[in-house]
Amino acid sequence: MPVTRLLYPLFQLGNPQLRIFRPKWFLTLVRPGKEQPPDTVQFRIPMEMTKCDVKNYLEKIYNVPVGVVRTRIQFGTTGQ
Repeated sequence: MPVTRLLYPLFQLGNPQLRIFRPKWFLTLVRPGKEQPPDTVQFRIPMEMTKCDVKNYLEKIYNVPVGVVRTRIQFGTTGQ
């Protein structure tokens, strides 16, 4: 099955723009090691993200209310 590319119309003054918002970060939902309250989730995020970035990401993209964001840096092996 051939892959088709989605082509957007060329920009012409006065036409509406078709834009796709793609964030530059990805959050990975992980299973916590300890028992957590039912309204708590844990993500693996890039080091460049701040607490404000995480809150805005979840509120704007997934439309979920966020109460508090807690971060932790965990050192681990590099897999070698």
